[in-house]
Amino acid sequence: MKVIHILDQVNRGGLETLELDVCRNAGENNLDLIFITLGKGDLFDEFKNSGVEFYYFQRKYPVDFKIIKELRKVIKQNNVKVIHAHQDVTLVHAILSSLGTSAKVVQTIHGFSDKRSSRGRFDFKSYLVHLVGSYLVPATFAVTNYVRNELVKQGYNKRKLKVLYNGIDFGKFHKIQLNGNRDHWPFVFGMVGNFNHVRNHKVLLEAFAKLVAEGNGVYLKLAGKGELLEPMKEYASHLGISDRVEFMGSVSNLQEFFNDIDCFVYSSRSDTFGIAVVEAIYSGLPVVVSDNGPFREITLDGDLARLFKANDADSMYMCLKNIMEDRTIHVREDSDIKSKTRKLYSIERHINNLLEAYDSLLQPNL
Repeated sequence: MKVIHILDQVNRGGLETLELDVCRNAGENNLDLIFITLGKGDLFDEFKNSGVEFYYFQRKYPVDFKIIKELRKVIKQNNVKVIHAHQDVTLVHAILSSLGTSAKVVQTIHGFSDKRSSRGRFDFKSYLVHLVGSYLVPATFAVTNYVRNELVKQGYNKRKLKVLYNGIDFGKFHKIQLNGNRDHWPFVFGMVGNFNHVRNHKVLLEAFAKLVAEGNGVYLKLAGKGELLEPMKEYASHLGISDRVEFMGSVSNLQEFFNDIDCFVYSSRSDTFGIAVVEAIYSGLPVVVSDNGPFREITLDGDLARLFKANDADSMYMCLKNIMEDRTIHVREDSDIKSKTRKLYSIERHINNLLEAYDSLLQPNL
């Protein structure tokens, strides 16, 4: 069964990380995959060399009929059975290019089209495309049960909504290598996430400033880029903590980043899954994340991480302070945590669930 996965661009982010892991593990897990991108980005070469058949068509218009024509060629020449779209624009191109063929189109919803979007406002166009798509395509995947419930409230086709957890290639992560600094100052917190409305770095900087004000030897490393990067640098200066905060830009090696910090923090005001959170948990770091629905779900209601009250700097501060003061947390036995995260979120399980879902779509009379 030949399958296409299609993205609009391949910049560094959670969705792109997921898809790159899928590409790199497709062959070993019996997924006959073609990957198509309609734009370039930070991870372009990594996708191109990921081991699957790769196509790049540069999109010039919101709906690019030249690309639709090229996609139809790929579909017909390879007898493609399933096209999996992950964004509104790729969904439109997938549906139009599949007309008149036997290929079935499915979509995954990775983000909300409302105030929880990256710009903090309702994106009606994106919402409408995904909503209509949920009635046109045979399956719409939500990345958590929380997301599925939210989509039902927004009017999505409940009958076709299915939950499909994201997957992570845990083979690229190893146990954190403890060093002399682990039991001494300074204590380093870290977060990976692009600077936008949703990631809510502001509340993290406020909580961190409270630790600094107490005279603690603490530092904060922030990896990511985005439109709010410069405003957050200015806010760190306003809080008087610029000398304690390192803005690192994009990082390509998360293992190295995890090795350089003592605690992973994720200040996001909302999310749909949180791949970086699961990666940090599996790597053996203590993790602090908000108590929003998706995070409660993926951390098993706080069993795998410490939860703070969303958007509450005081609540986050208390979590950070408790972890900082509990120096033994670094050397806890984490085999149970690794076992739980691997069982729930491994890339192998994700691909297997994909194959089962695709197979069910191709059964007669379904």
